[in-house]
Amino acid sequence: MKNQKPLVILLTVALIGFISTGFIGFQYTKEAVIASKKQDVETMLTIASNQSYVYIEQYKQGLLTKQETDEKIIHFLSAMQFKSAYIWANDNFGIARVHTRKEIIGQFQRSYVENMTELVNKKIYFRTQPNIKPISNQRVLKINGITKIPEWDWVIGYGLYMDDVNRVVFKARRLFIISLILSMLMVSFVAFHFMRRKNNE
Repeated sequence: MKNQKPLVILLTVALIGFISTGFIGFQYTKEAVIASKKQDVETMLTIASNQSYVYIEQYKQGLLTKQETDEKIIHFLSAMQFKSAYIWANDNFGIARVHTRKEIIGQFQRSYVENMTELVNKKIYFRTQPNIKPISNQRVLKINGITKIPEWDWVIGYGLYMDDVNRVVFKARRLFIISLILSMLMVSFVAFHFMRRKNNE
Protein backbone atom coordinates (compact mmCIF):
# COMPACT_ATOMS: atom_id res chain seq x y z
CA MET A 1 0.00 0.00 0.00
CA LYS A 2 2.91 2.31 0.79
CA ASN A 3 4.25 1.73 -2.73
CA GLN A 4 0.91 2.71 -4.21
CA LYS A 5 0.51 5.97 -2.31
CA PRO A 6 3.14 7.98 -4.26
CA LEU A 7 1.63 6.75 -7.52
CA VAL A 8 -1.88 7.76 -6.44
CA ILE A 9 -0.57 11.21 -5.51
CA LEU A 10 1.29 11.47 -8.82
CA LEU A 11 -1.80 10.42 -10.76
CA THR A 12 -3.96 12.90 -8.88
CA VAL A 13 -1.52 15.74 -9.55
CA ALA A 14 -1.36 14.76 -13.23
CA LEU A 15 -5.15 14.74 -13.53
CA ILE A 16 -5.41 18.14 -11.84
CA GLY A 17 -2.78 19.42 -14.25
CA PHE A 18 -4.72 18.08 -17.23
CA ILE A 19 -7.94 19.67 -16.00
CA SER A 20 -6.24 23.02 -15.40
CA THR A 21 -4.57 22.89 -18.80
CA GLY A 22 -7.90 22.00 -20.37
CA PHE A 23 -9.66 24.93 -18.74
CA ILE A 24 -6.97 27.40 -19.79
CA GLY A 25 -6.81 25.92 -23.30
CA PHE A 26 -10.59 26.05 -23.59
CA GLN A 27 -10.57 29.78 -22.82
CA TYR A 28 -7.57 30.46 -25.02
CA THR A 29 -8.95 28.67 -28.10
CA LYS A 30 -11.41 31.41 -29.04
CA GLU A 31 -8.83 34.17 -28.59
CA ALA A 32 -6.35 32.23 -30.73
CA VAL A 33 -8.89 31.65 -33.51
CA ILE A 34 -9.94 35.32 -33.56
CA ALA A 35 -6.29 36.45 -33.61
CA SER A 36 -5.60 34.09 -36.52
CA LYS A 37 -8.67 35.31 -38.41
CA LYS A 38 -7.67 38.93 -37.85
CA GLN A 39 -4.31 38.14 -39.45
CA ASP A 40 -6.21 36.79 -42.46
CA VAL A 41 -8.28 39.99 -42.60
CA GLU A 42 -5.14 42.16 -42.49
CA THR A 43 -3.61 40.10 -45.30
CA MET A 44 -6.70 40.52 -47.50
CA LEU A 45 -6.85 44.27 -46.86
CA THR A 46 -3.15 44.66 -47.63
CA ILE A 47 -3.58 42.81 -50.94
CA ALA A 48 -6.63 44.92 -51.81
CA SER A 49 -4.94 48.20 -50.92
CA ASN A 50 -1.66 47.41 -52.66
CA GLN A 51 -3.28 46.29 -55.91
CA SER A 52 -5.57 49.33 -55.91
CA TYR A 53 -2.53 51.54 -55.52
CA VAL A 54 -0.98 49.93 -58.61
CA TYR A 55 -3.86 51.40 -60.63
CA ILE A 56 -3.42 54.76 -58.91
CA GLU A 57 0.25 54.78 -59.93
CA GLN A 58 -0.82 54.12 -63.52
CA TYR A 59 -3.22 57.06 -63.24
CA LYS A 60 -0.41 59.30 -61.93
CA GLN A 61 1.73 58.25 -64.90
CA GLY A 62 -1.07 59.26 -67.28
CA LEU A 63 -1.78 55.68 -68.35
CA LEU A 64 -5.32 55.71 -66.97
CA THR A 65 -8.03 58.31 -66.57
CA LYS A 66 -9.66 58.92 -63.19
CA GLN A 67 -12.75 57.00 -64.30
CA GLU A 68 -10.70 54.10 -65.63
CA THR A 69 -8.77 53.93 -62.37
CA ASP A 70 -11.99 53.83 -60.35
CA GLU A 71 -13.40 51.13 -62.62
CA LYS A 72 -10.28 48.95 -62.31
CA ILE A 73 -10.28 49.30 -58.52
CA ILE A 74 -13.99 48.45 -58.34
CA HIS A 75 -13.55 45.45 -60.64
CA PHE A 76 -10.63 44.09 -58.63
CA LEU A 77 -12.27 44.59 -55.22
CA SER A 78 -15.58 43.15 -56.41
CA ALA A 79 -13.79 39.91 -57.30
CA MET A 80 -12.60 39.51 -53.69
CA GLN A 81 -15.76 37.83 -52.44
CA PHE A 82 -15.82 34.41 -50.80
CA LYS A 83 -19.32 33.42 -49.63
CA SER A 84 -19.98 35.54 -46.52
CA ALA A 85 -16.49 37.10 -46.62
CA TYR A 86 -16.21 40.06 -48.96
CA ILE A 87 -14.45 43.38 -49.58
CA TRP A 88 -16.54 46.53 -49.37
CA ALA A 89 -15.42 49.99 -50.43
CA ASN A 90 -16.62 53.57 -50.02
CA ASP A 91 -15.17 56.31 -52.24
CA ASN A 92 -13.81 59.69 -51.15
CA PHE A 93 -17.36 61.08 -51.02
CA GLY A 94 -18.52 58.32 -48.69
CA ILE A 95 -20.52 56.59 -51.44
CA ALA A 96 -20.53 52.79 -51.46
CA ARG A 97 -18.79 51.61 -54.63
CA VAL A 98 -18.22 47.93 -53.79
CA HIS A 99 -20.47 45.70 -51.71
CA THR A 100 -21.89 42.19 -51.92
CA ARG A 101 -25.39 43.62 -51.34
CA LYS A 102 -26.18 45.47 -54.56
CA GLU A 103 -28.82 47.71 -52.95
CA ILE A 104 -26.11 49.40 -50.86
CA ILE A 105 -23.98 50.44 -53.85
CA GLY A 106 -24.47 54.13 -54.64
CA GLN A 107 -25.69 55.02 -51.15
CA PHE A 108 -23.91 57.41 -48.79
CA GLN A 109 -22.30 55.61 -45.85
CA ARG A 110 -22.41 57.58 -42.59
CA SER A 111 -19.53 55.51 -41.22
CA TYR A 112 -17.13 57.03 -43.78
CA VAL A 113 -16.16 60.08 -41.69
CA GLU A 114 -15.70 57.97 -38.55
CA ASN A 115 -13.54 55.48 -40.45
CA MET A 116 -11.35 58.20 -41.98
CA THR A 117 -10.91 59.77 -38.54
CA GLU A 118 -9.82 56.42 -37.06
CA LEU A 119 -7.38 55.87 -39.93
CA VAL A 120 -5.54 59.19 -39.54
CA ASN A 121 -2.80 57.52 -37.48
CA LYS A 122 -3.55 53.88 -38.20
CA LYS A 123 -2.96 51.66 -41.20
CA ILE A 124 -5.73 49.21 -40.24
CA TYR A 125 -8.22 49.22 -37.41
CA PHE A 126 -10.91 46.79 -36.27
CA ARG A 127 -14.51 47.56 -35.40
CA THR A 128 -17.09 45.11 -34.07
CA GLN A 129 -20.78 45.68 -34.73
CA PRO A 130 -23.89 43.82 -35.96
CA ASN A 131 -24.16 43.47 -39.75
CA ILE A 132 -26.61 41.76 -42.08
CA LYS A 133 -24.98 38.54 -43.25
CA PRO A 134 -25.50 38.07 -47.03
CA ILE A 135 -26.06 34.31 -47.00
CA SER A 136 -28.65 34.18 -44.19
CA ASN A 137 -29.86 37.79 -44.46
CA GLN A 138 -29.77 37.92 -40.65
CA ARG A 139 -28.11 40.47 -38.39
CA VAL A 140 -24.92 38.89 -37.01
CA LEU A 141 -22.04 40.31 -34.98
CA LYS A 142 -19.13 41.05 -37.33
CA ILE A 143 -15.49 42.03 -36.79
CA ASN A 144 -14.58 44.43 -39.58
CA GLY A 145 -11.00 45.21 -40.50
CA ILE A 146 -10.87 48.65 -42.12
CA THR A 147 -8.16 50.52 -44.02
CA LYS A 148 -7.90 53.11 -46.77
CA ILE A 149 -6.39 53.24 -50.24
CA PRO A 150 -3.39 55.61 -50.13
CA GLU A 151 -3.86 58.97 -51.92
CA TRP A 152 -7.37 57.98 -53.07
CA ASP A 153 -9.14 58.30 -49.70
CA TRP A 154 -11.32 55.30 -50.37
CA VAL A 155 -12.18 53.30 -47.27
CA ILE A 156 -12.18 49.54 -47.72
CA GLY A 157 -13.14 46.81 -45.30
CA TYR A 158 -13.10 43.06 -44.94
CA GLY A 159 -14.42 41.12 -41.97
CA LEU A 160 -15.51 37.94 -40.32
CA TYR A 161 -18.88 37.01 -38.88
CA MET A 162 -18.81 35.70 -35.33
CA ASP A 163 -21.12 32.76 -36.06
CA ASP A 164 -18.51 31.49 -38.56
CA VAL A 165 -15.77 32.08 -36.00
CA ASN A 166 -17.75 30.23 -33.33
CA ARG A 167 -18.05 27.19 -35.61
CA VAL A 168 -14.28 27.10 -36.03
CA VAL A 169 -13.83 27.53 -32.27
CA PHE A 170 -16.26 24.68 -31.58
CA LYS A 171 -14.32 22.32 -33.86
CA ALA A 172 -10.98 23.36 -32.33
CA ARG A 173 -12.30 22.90 -28.80
CA ARG A 174 -13.75 19.51 -29.66
CA LEU A 175 -10.38 18.31 -30.97
CA PHE A 176 -8.66 19.77 -27.91
CA ILE A 177 -11.03 17.99 -25.52
CA ILE A 178 -10.63 14.68 -27.36
CA SER A 179 -6.83 14.90 -27.25
CA LEU A 180 -6.99 15.86 -23.55
CA ILE A 181 -9.22 12.90 -22.70
CA LEU A 182 -6.94 10.53 -24.62
CA SER A 183 -3.91 11.90 -22.78
CA MET A 184 -5.66 11.46 -19.42
CA LEU A 185 -6.62 7.88 -20.29
CA MET A 186 -3.06 7.10 -21.36
CA VAL A 187 -1.62 8.45 -18.10
CA SER A 188 -4.23 6.55 -16.10
CA PHE A 189 -3.50 3.32 -17.99
CA VAL A 190 0.27 3.60 -17.46
CA ALA A 191 -0.18 4.40 -13.76
CA PHE A 192 -2.65 1.54 -13.28
CA HIS A 193 -0.35 -0.90 -15.13
CA PHE A 194 2.62 0.21 -13.01
CA MET A 195 0.62 -0.19 -9.78
CA ARG A 196 -0.39 -3.73 -10.78
CA ARG A 197 3.24 -4.65 -11.42
CA LYS A 198 4.22 -3.31 -8.00
CA ASN A 199 1.48 -5.34 -6.33
CA ASN A 200 2.62 -8.52 -8.04
CA GLU A 201 6.22 -8.09 -6.93
